[in-house]
Amino acid sequence: MAECWPDLLRMAGSLKYGQATASLVVGKWSAASRQNTLAAALKERGMLRRTLHAAKYLSDPAYRRKIARQLRDIPDELLAHISPAHSATSSA
Repeated sequence: MAECWPDLLRMAGSLKYGQATASLVVGKWSAASRQNTLAAALKERGMLRRTLHAAKYLSDPAYRRKIARQLRDIPDELLAHISPAHSATSSA
């Protein structure tokens, strides 16, 4: 990932300042070979973020409560669209 850092920054800047759209970037990666190092670096970063989030969630009770509180505040109409399990339990 360190090797690709300049490319990651350039891509982030292009997205932030409207020089490229997210769909264009994803399309380019999809069309590129599977050995695309930038795509691999982003995938690695995503795995790292998920791991850090899981570790914080498991180790920090206050963080878990914060997330639970946020989930309780989601309106039922929205939950029915994003969670098939919720719509099955709420309609029964």
